[in-house]
Amino acid sequence: MLTILGLVIAAAAPTAVPLRHPLQPPLECRVDTSDYVKADLYYVPDGAAAKHVGDTYGSMNPEGECELAARNARAGVACVNKSYTVKAVRLDTGAELGSYGTESEEAYKSCFAATNKDHLAIRQGVSLDFIDPARLAPFKAILPKVDDAAVQAVLDDPATVWYDELSMIFAYQDSQGDPKGLRANRVGFDVGVNTPEVPDIHELVNYFEPSHFQAPFKSAFGTTNVADKDLYLLNFWRLPQVNGAAVPVRYWQEDGTRWRWTFPIGTVFGEVMMMRAPDDGSWHPFEVRTRKRYAAGWSVNAFRPFLKASELAAAIRSARPQTSQTGDLGALVQHLEGASGLEAHALTAAPVYRAAVPAIEGALDYLPETRDYALIKQLLAGTTFKSAEGAVWKAANGMETYAASTKAAFSIVPSGYEAGVMPVNEEACNRCHDQTGRMLGDLDGRVVLYGEVWGEDRIFTWHLFDASFDAFTVSDGSRRINPRLVQAKLVEAGKPATSDARYGKPLDPAIH
Repeated sequence: MLTILGLVIAAAAPTAVPLRHPLQPPLECRVDTSDYVKADLYYVPDGAAAKHVGDTYGSMNPEGECELAARNARAGVACVNKSYTVKAVRLDTGAELGSYGTESEEAYKSCFAATNKDHLAIRQGVSLDFIDPARLAPFKAILPKVDDAAVQAVLDDPATVWYDELSMIFAYQDSQGDPKGLRANRVGFDVGVNTPEVPDIHELVNYFEPSHFQAPFKSAFGTTNVADKDLYLLNFWRLPQVNGAAVPVRYWQEDGTRWRWTFPIGTVFGEVMMMRAPDDGSWHPFEVRTRKRYAAGWSVNAFRPFLKASELAAAIRSARPQTSQTGDLGALVQHLEGASGLEAHALTAAPVYRAAVPAIEGALDYLPETRDYALIKQLLAGTTFKSAEGAVWKAANGMETYAASTKAAFSIVPSGYEAGVMPVNEEACNRCHDQTGRMLGDLDGRVVLYGEVWGEDRIFTWHLFDASFDAFTVSDGSRRINPRLVQAKLVEAGKPATSDARYGKPLDPAIH
């Protein structure tokens, strides 16, 4: 049995949370509440049977222990519980590589530090590393060039901070009622799925899915239906600098409950969107998105290799002058140059979020498949990405679409990509981004005690907390400011004064 907020929760079947990530071995935490809460870590390489790693977690915070062990696994080695002792083990053979003491948070941290061999530098007043530069390097090496000098400078700048879902641990705040704390994005689903006999709590499964919020807050816009294993989002963050020092993010606690923060004017956030090739598993950038803070909001942009269907057709003809007229490549060119092919499409939020984010009506252009994967890779790698603001990919039959889509295994966008329904501009992007920090209780009074939409100041992917074991359960007092951000002087306590010209007003819509 499991007790949450004084309620005794009945047994539930084990739930598996797969973790797929290019910098992490294929691992899966399976949580079971049939007797008491316990969790097991499994190694699940493609095409092979799942292998149990270590012992069952059950003495401290089993869900948090298991997920952090999975997140911190590197180069085929994981830190796991074995006979109540934290040990480093090889995932493929189970061989023990070192022992770090009795099961405790301190023992895990020691094991993570020894086995990860990450070198997470702090450049005080300027920047810090969330990802080991040696492990980041192969991804930075394939970054595309963009036709915007300011954005290119951010991509090239050593002070730019790079992070992802694995290193940041995407999370939301739970600020109403008790307990209050930081919650990894999977916690809402875990609480809801394990309480089928308590309708008000079970309702959380309509707001969350395993490891994510439900759409439209699951992932980057237009990627809800892209397979997790085929999509990697590499985030970047650049603070403005004055006299060689970063202007810090300012943070404060409001009414003794919710932590708020605001970014200085000139802050740049972005994400390099990458997809995995099905033939060799290689990763390829297909879009770069940016947001830049100004006094009253965020200007937005997206950079793509081809802005119009006709541009891609011309590039194919130039690269393949012979074969571009026949076979599946010829069919693709014919589709791109044709005056039809658009399909009406509505991108809808999960039902509980539709009052906040109504359906987006538009059209998609599904590119037919070509098996010339080498050409696709060549075009993605060899083309400068251009600003898509105001661009129309294709217009036909009274409809417009703003980006390519496909159902093919591999194309210039991943299968299931739906961003073409919406133009690239600030008004369109704010449909979702102005919901950051919105209380779930605003949408449904039954879930008033269960937190807010993730993010703050219209940025979803960033928070200033140190996400540890207790972020993976319903714990109290777990919102601790990340000491590395403080040491780097990238964050500073205190709400900015209205007279401080370095900051715009906190973006705090009335819904908050």
